[in-house]
Amino acid sequence: MELSEIPIWQYILTIWLTSWALTIYRTWGRIKRLLAARFPRHAVVDTPILHLVVYFITINFVLIAAGIPIMFSDVQRDKWVKAYVESIGKRL
Repeated sequence: MELSEIPIWQYILTIWLTSWALTIYRTWGRIKRLLAARFPRHAVVDTPILHLVVYFITINFVLIAAGIPIMFSDVQRDKWVKAYVESIGKRL
């Protein structure tokens, strides 16, 4: 199978999945630690598996706009994590 025989949707899917995985990898641990430190009694801290599943699904909606800067910039990643944690904390 040559490279020219691979359908374009497979390239798009590969780029999407790679950016999704890198975004999750670069943000999830920081989000979890910061949530536990800032809002230790929040319901999201008590149910980490549910929060992880919801985050896995909902990050897809902002992946193109937010995922690319998060993958390549530590500053953008830290801004995203802080904003995400603050938005969850406001809903106490």
